[in-house]
Amino acid sequence: MDLQIPFNFTSTSLHYDNTKKPAVVLGASVNGLGVIRALGRFKIKVYAFYKNPGVEIGYNSKYCIPVHYISEKDLLSKLITISELEKTNPVLFCSSDEMVSFVLENNNSLKKIFAYNFCNMNLIQTLLDKSEYNKLLKKYTIPYPRTLYPKEFISYEKMIKEIESMLFPVLAKPAITFRNAIIEHKKNKVFHKLKDILKFIKENQESMDEIIFQEIIPHRDEDIYYCTGYSDRQGNIKALFSVQKLRCYHPEFGICSFSVSKDLPEVRRLAISYLRKLRFKGLFDIEFIYDKRDSQYKFIEINPRTTLSNNHSVSCGINIPYITYCDLEGIDYNQNQQQKNGIYWIYFQIDSGSFYRKLKKKQITIFQWISSIVKARSFAVWAKDDIKPFFAILYKSLANLTGI
Repeated sequence: MDLQIPFNFTSTSLHYDNTKKPAVVLGASVNGLGVIRALGRFKIKVYAFYKNPGVEIGYNSKYCIPVHYISEKDLLSKLITISELEKTNPVLFCSSDEMVSFVLENNNSLKKIFAYNFCNMNLIQTLLDKSEYNKLLKKYTIPYPRTLYPKEFISYEKMIKEIESMLFPVLAKPAITFRNAIIEHKKNKVFHKLKDILKFIKENQESMDEIIFQEIIPHRDEDIYYCTGYSDRQGNIKALFSVQKLRCYHPEFGICSFSVSKDLPEVRRLAISYLRKLRFKGLFDIEFIYDKRDSQYKFIEINPRTTLSNNHSVSCGINIPYITYCDLEGIDYNQNQQQKNGIYWIYFQIDSGSFYRKLKKKQITIFQWISSIVKARSFAVWAKDDIKPFFAILYKSLANLTGI
């Protein structure tokens, strides 16, 4: 008797290739949407797990079977059910730090029924917790902005003394982004004066172990670069894609909203070098900032998962999710690995916010913004062969504006 799915989902009219092992994408935000499309266009059956339909618009894609869950317990139960239903080990993708953490916590159960490539579990846990970066970066002599980790100080007074010696402005960031909410529900907070940061510390003393403070290297959005890709179980780099950010939301410290693919030999060299030092395996997104003061690229962070701009790499000939899928399934992938450079990517919904903030500071004009966005040939949400996610996010944006 065939297993019956004990929960509702809406199947798509898309015809899948039943000879190909299915994939599961945890998280259906814009990041997950990129993975869904990258695999679905190869007629791979993709289950897209989502919790918040108002944010995770990827579940609207015609290239997936959406599965809603309400809790981690529910998520685990439904994953087990799908594995039993398919009678195989689907390939598993994480599209957020929260989902990576979920897999780590349930690794003993999931590794038996899904295919995924995580390197040393302790290393992954360290990469999720930015307060643990310090030991790794010092061990491998990796240049990075001066960073203070409150949890390392044995006394409050010593921490304050160290804070007072930092160069301002200073950036406060959650050690574990998806678990921390004390920075006014934002990704980070900038302090320009010592008195303001001391006030913040006083008001949040009990939570200081969850925060890190970092000196801000003088920069513009376009001084930030990153590489995304995949390293197999032997540590061989199977895919590498290099990008220059052009705008972020929020400007200078937020996520990428507009970027261009670019040949960046030094950034690529550093990325490969650091990945090898860490003995990293799996999907990655590694970011650098160029410090004009000493002409060095400084390490910012590495994320052990897929990235927001998945579709950018696909548009440039480097289909990282599919390369990962093929590697885990032992499928030869002989497609040309030379990336196309000069391809602009945009996440319009947040780039408009970046533009608005830059416009207020007179850092950009309306003409300059329009002249830049018309160059885009790769899009975070829009796809002419898969339009429902675009209209879903458009409706959400209009609803926010009108109060519907």
